[in-house]
Order: sequence, then C-alpha cells, then structure tokens
Amino acid sequence: MKKILALALVVLMFAQTCVFASELPFFDRDYLTYEETVTYSAKLNKPINLNFADEYLPADVTNMIDVNGLINGLFNSTSTVTGKADISPDYKSGKIYAGGLSAVPVYVNKNLKITADANTEVWLEYDFSDLSKPVFNMIQNTPSFDKYVVYDIDTLVKNIDGAEPDAVYAVLSKLLSKEFIEQYRTAFVDLLTKYADIKKDGKGYTITIDDKGFKAILNESVTNIGNFIEDFVVSGNYATKEEFRAVYDGEIMPYVISFLEGLQTTKIIGDGNIVMKVECDNKGYIKKSDTSANICVNIFEIIEKLGGDVSGYNTAYGILDFTLNYKSEVKKLSNVKVDFPVLNEENSVNFADLFPVYPDFEPDDGEWHQHFMWGAMNHDGLPVVLNGEFYPHLRDMAVGIGFADGDITYENGVVTLMRPDWVECGKYKTASFAVGSNTVYLDGEAYTVANPALEVNDEVVISNELAKLLFRITQNLGGYVAVDFVDKSYWTDFDYQICGCDTNEIYGEIDSDLDYEIDPDFSYGA
Repeated sequence: MKKILALALVVLMFAQTCVFASELPFFDRDYLTYEETVTYSAKLNKPINLNFADEYLPADVTNMIDVNGLINGLFNSTSTVTGKADISPDYKSGKIYAGGLSAVPVYVNKNLKITADANTEVWLEYDFSDLSKPVFNMIQNTPSFDKYVVYDIDTLVKNIDGAEPDAVYAVLSKLLSKEFIEQYRTAFVDLLTKYADIKKDGKGYTITIDDKGFKAILNESVTNIGNFIEDFVVSGNYATKEEFRAVYDGEIMPYVISFLEGLQTTKIIGDGNIVMKVECDNKGYIKKSDTSANICVNIFEIIEKLGGDVSGYNTAYGILDFTLNYKSEVKKLSNVKVDFPVLNEENSVNFADLFPVYPDFEPDDGEWHQHFMWGAMNHDGLPVVLNGEFYPHLRDMAVGIGFADGDITYENGVVTLMRPDWVECGKYKTASFAVGSNTVYLDGEAYTVANPALEVNDEVVISNELAKLLFRITQNLGGYVAVDFVDKSYWTDFDYQICGCDTNEIYGEIDSDLDYEIDPDFSYGA
C-alpha cells in the first residue's frame, strides 16, 4: 500500500503543479520549464484536548509526557521546498525535482522541547514516448534512511497487487499527457468559477472557497473522476461500459455516496475559508501565490459518521481547528535544468532490497531442517467434489502458498504458472498445461497425470495428483473444508513439502498416496 501511495502522490504532484499554473485567466499558460520556492506551514488556532491520556495511558507515562502538548506541537510545523521541472512540449517525457527542509517542534513536556529538522527530496524521470520501452524512475531522500532510495518502473509495478504492466504504463502515460492535463485544468477552472468567490485587483486575483463551496467542488470532482475512469477503461477495451457501470455503481459508489452525504452535515472548512491570492507578471504567468486553508473538523463527529462508537467521549474536546498556508514564488521560467544525484553502491539502495516483494526464507544452518510448510486457501464459491475427490481451486491454492495473482495466467484454455524464487514448493520456473489435458510441462519437460485440471463455472480446479506435482502437496488436502453456505465460500488448509530432501529418516514414511476418498459422513464444516 505504501508503494501505491508513493506512486500516486508523485503523479498527482506533477498534475497539481500544472493545475495550479492554470487558474482562471491564466489557465492557457504552459509551465514546462520552471523553478519555484514553496513554503508550507501549519498552525493550530486553538489547543487540542483529546481528553484520553488519563484514561488510557499509565501514570508513569503521563507524568513524563504531556500528550496533548506533544500532539499540539506537531501541528505547528514549517517546510521550505524548492521545485524544478523540465517537461517536453507534448508532456510525454520530463524530469521533476522537489525537495527541502521541514522543521517540526517536538514538545515532550514543559521542560523538554526539541525541534526536528527533516530533509526530504524526490527526483522523478519519466518518458512514455514509446510505451514498449517506458521509463519511470524515482530517487528519494527521506528521514527514514541515510541513503538514496532508488525506484524503477519494474519495482513499482511489481508492488501493485495484481497489476498488469501494460495497463499500468497506459494509465501513467494517460495521466502524464497534455490532453489529460488540459482536461484537468478546464475542469478545475470550471469548478472554481461555479463555486468560488473570485475578485480581480490589477494583476492579482483572490479566490475564496467556503465550506459549502468546498463540498460542492468535492462532490462534482467525484463525478468528474468517475467519468474519466469510465472513458479510460471503456476506450482502452479493459471492460465494457456495462461491466464498468455494474462494478462502479454497484460496489464503489454506494460507499462514496454515503461518505459524501455524511460530509454534508459535517463542518470541514472553518470561518477562515480557503483563500488563494495569485499575482501575475506582465506576460500573464504566475509570479507569486499565497494560499491558506482553515480546517475545522470535529474528530469524534467524523468517527461517529463512519460508524464508530463515541458515546464514552466528550465530543466537545474533538474539535481540530488549524490553518495550512502555502506560499509560492516562481524564480525562473526558462532553461531550468533538473540534475539527478550520482549514485553508487555506498550512497544508495534499491527499494526492492529494502522491502522485497516476496518474503525471503533464510536456510537452516543447524542439523534440523524444515521440510514442510503449512498453507491455507480461501475461495469465494462452493467447493468442488468429483467422484469423491476434493478439487481445490488452482488460483486460490497458489496464492495461499505465496504466488502473486499476476504469476498465474489462463488464456485460451492454457494455464501458466510463473513460480517466484522464494516459493519453495517446486523446483520449476514455469509450469504450463491445458485444461483437460493429461500432459503437464515443467520448464518444458512433459509429465503425465491421470486426473487433469478441469474448468468448473469458469474457474480452474485441480486434482490431488496435480496439486502434488505442482505444489508438492503431501498431506491434509481435503481433510477439512469449512464451508459458509450463506456467503457461498470455503476455506481449507494443507501441508506441502518445500525441499527435495529425503525426509524418511526424520519423519518416517510419508504416505504419498493422495487418491483417498472424502469421508461420506463429512459435513464440510459449519
């Protein structure tokens, strides 16, 4: 989830700089190469008193730490950021930099106050001129690490569960396109024109948005985003209009609508409103801007609208009233160069090395060696039993062992498994077989099974014999299957061997005959 958010934030950071540069009469300006200095600050307008420390924290903690003081201090922070961009005229490629220092005061108690200086930098390079060779690389400096953290597009895609690389590249190229940026600008300007109070004074503009206007902009933005996603999905042949609307209207929008309706009766923007002051130069480009946003929400009221129980709290203490301020000054509007840091093994680390996509099992160094693992699987649907034998669903079993969803494909009746190195249930790299065929190929070598995989209700299920060949299933497959007949789903567990060692001396003879029948009196759980 963190990787997905990091990717989304980078894309939105770029889109936001273009949008901010296009407000109202100056929306037709392209800021392809520029440098700006931005100062962010946060300030509490009234102290926070959540009134929970004495009830939930032990006295030895509250005697040392002023909890409310600590929380209050975190809001009174400032950041100074330098932003640079060098974008191609068609927006298909570019380099972006944003970085600076944040000063966060840490108030432990009246006798101990600390100011933490945190440096954060991001370098982004992208090129979607040729989608067969996409470029999307990112380098970060964060307070969490003493080295540069390096991302490449393959790492990013692998960390998005179930993502298809071609689809991810297509989405990114769409978001980082001149067409999309112009659509985004137009929609943004339209919303401001409809719901904001706009005043012009010489070369400057003041745009004010109150709580009612902010909620109207939020509601309409959701509709705009939904329309954009629908257009992208349908025009890209990822789904039909009917399929998209079935999921969007039936599964996504009810929750969104419920959330938006709840916000209508909840105050979000305080009396200070959102105020944007923009000053332009002689050519109509933004020279300076000053944006402030007064956020005033009752935390307990939000929790209650989301279904939480706040009856034990004094909701009067849940008011969070603070102001965010964003000041920008454009330093340069031409010939801006974005320099990337020089990386080596000593000063950098690849993101994949910090947080591997798959867990890394360390080998046992002692006399004892682990030969078996326990696995479990869940499936949305009822179990399949053919001729007294339980046929588990292939995809769910593989995922239960550790395969990623993208490691399994089923096209034109042929199943292909790409086994990651860390998945130790087999020694093959690629397994392939046709549904209904008695021949299974492991890295091209043919194996024969008496009971092939079958397709039941558009899903592939496998026999015990095939489960042993693909995943080294040894015992307990079908021994207990818990079925939920209300939700129409089932759960089961199993053992599988993770090495090719001879285990007879340690564990005794393993019964490898998997053609046993399910107990006819077995009720398949509760």
